[in-house]
Amino acid sequence: MTKLRKLAIVLLAMHMTSCVATYNQGHYENLTKLKAYHSKFLDDFTVSPQNKFSTARLNEYREEGDLKFREAEEYAEPIGDENRLKGLAIVRDLYSTHVGDVSSDGALMSPTFAEQRKEVTEANYSAAIKGELSRMGAPATKKSNENKAE
Repeated sequence: MTKLRKLAIVLLAMHMTSCVATYNQGHYENLTKLKAYHSKFLDDFTVSPQNKFSTARLNEYREEGDLKFREAEEYAEPIGDENRLKGLAIVRDLYSTHVGDVSSDGALMSPTFAEQRKEVTEANYSAAIKGELSRMGAPATKKSNENKAE
């Protein structure tokens, strides 16, 4: 094999690997923390004997949630991956919608309504987290190892 051909193969391999997004631990952690925070919001604003509606508490969730999403976006922007940013935008819009719905109603969510919200929330965050775990360099997970065995 000539030197020129070897160089062409190396350059092609370098180009191909640079086009593949790699796993980012920080982004993964941001997604899992946002998912937990969002789920806690839904739990805290669902009708139950221990929950009482509080405008002050709702405003705390709105402000703290805004900060958490801003931090995650600030972290993700320099990575330069549009899919990560789109995923964050989707779950941020979902969170904002949920907070806005509770705010406009001025009341806790019914357990049935909250359960529907939880299912949608779980599906969206899980898709974003699964996407991050599918990237090159992601740690092996129990589920990914089970899928390989099948």
